[in-house]
Amino acid sequence: MQVERQIDQMVRFIRQEAEEKAAEIAVAAEEVSERGETALKAPPAPSPPPPPPPRPSKKKKKPLIPLSFLSLPRNSTSRS
Repeated sequence: MQVERQIDQMVRFIRQEAEEKAAEIAVAAEEVSERGETALKAPPAPSPPPPPPPRPSKKKKKPLIPLSFLSLPRNSTSRS
């Protein structure tokens, strides 16, 4: 029985809070309508996100020194 009483108490509290909030909203709506404004204004549209940074080029770079210049001759010690 104690649990039921606690639940009833919570329900009464929630209803009371809801009625108070509804009264606040009604007062605010009345003030807005007296000023001739619209009750709800849409927020400004968000700005688009910035573009992503440029991607690095996947193009192969030429070596500074030709690779053929680095290779060693074959059988350089054997002369016939």
